[in-house]
Amino acid sequence: MVFRVRTTFIPPFPPEFRPSLHLANSFGHFTMQLGSNFRSPSKRLYHHSCPVATHLIRTPVKALAAPSLLLKTTGPDAVNTVADLRVVTTLTNTGNNTLKLLHHPLTVLSRLPRNNFLISHKLSGAQPRFKGVLVKYKPMASGDEKAYTVLAPDQTISVEHNLGQTYSFTNSGEGEYNISPSKVFYALNANASISSFKAQTSSHSAKISGDLAVSPSRALKSNRTSFNACNAYQRAVIQNAIVAATALVDDVAACLQTMQLPSPRYTTWFGAWDATRKMLVTKRFPQIQTNKFAEFLYDCSTSTELDIMAYVDPMSNTFWNCPVVGTNSQAGTIIHEASHFIFNGATYDFAYGHDRCRALTLKYPNIAVMNADSLQFFAENNPPLL
Repeated sequence: MVFRVRTTFIPPFPPEFRPSLHLANSFGHFTMQLGSNFRSPSKRLYHHSCPVATHLIRTPVKALAAPSLLLKTTGPDAVNTVADLRVVTTLTNTGNNTLKLLHHPLTVLSRLPRNNFLISHKLSGAQPRFKGVLVKYKPMASGDEKAYTVLAPDQTISVEHNLGQTYSFTNSGEGEYNISPSKVFYALNANASISSFKAQTSSHSAKISGDLAVSPSRALKSNRTSFNACNAYQRAVIQNAIVAATALVDDVAACLQTMQLPSPRYTTWFGAWDATRKMLVTKRFPQIQTNKFAEFLYDCSTSTELDIMAYVDPMSNTFWNCPVVGTNSQAGTIIHEASHFIFNGATYDFAYGHDRCRALTLKYPNIAVMNADSLQFFAENNPPLL
């Protein structure tokens, strides 16, 4: 038996760390699915690892105007089933400079079902339950133009979003809803740095009635196959990663029992010492330790079905070319994915990468202990900290 996944933990978090999604076409993916011995409900997760193209553009040295975007949301005024609740976000470059907009998970430039809309009932204020995907995102230097969208001045692009696939309105009920998109975008600058900014946005309203949830497209198969559509090389890579991930979790669980606080390793990824937060971290790794990573299903096919439980899309072979251990490693990726399951602590993707995870600890340590990348970097401990 394999448990279905459902996202139920979505705590409040600051706007700059509000999760959303990114535009991505799948060119093969690596998936993990819990086997029959995992005795806990879990969540539907797609973890998307996507490269970021970084080109050095030679431009005259002068001050550039701030980027300016207009984001409009359109869709039906009323639907009798949420299966028909599809909205279109239209993005227009209203500035004077051409923009390279990253396909970052914290933007609406995505066709994956991510939590990138704020939807609320006009009368009650109730919000639908998010049932979409979580994303593992690792920006890296790449010449792949699929990592970003180029938007010239006055140019417009549109992306359709199937909100019925992403949200269940069963608990929030029938009625009229306000639908507002995430306004944060990330631009690749001429010096290869990345900056974030907000677009001007407009919301949409729609009356929803009838069927308030969409059934899954297919049922999960009850099997314990370790691999699906993986070639010999991919199997060997995954098997090595499983061994390394198991050893890494064992080491971290033991380390937490004897760690003297304040510890640089702890404070770097989880912020100032706090008894409650330390207890959360200390409990989480022994929970992950009970997982048998060898009993997960590792799917190397090109399917994008929504009934898989964890997802990594290694565009340009990102996953396969990662180190087995170290920063953003294959072993760390398995730990990152496992941490999202409810039994293992139900972490979320509030921030990606070393810099943003460190920034998270300074202002929002309560969120840092629930951030999957923070747990991954704590486990990888590269460079080593005591």
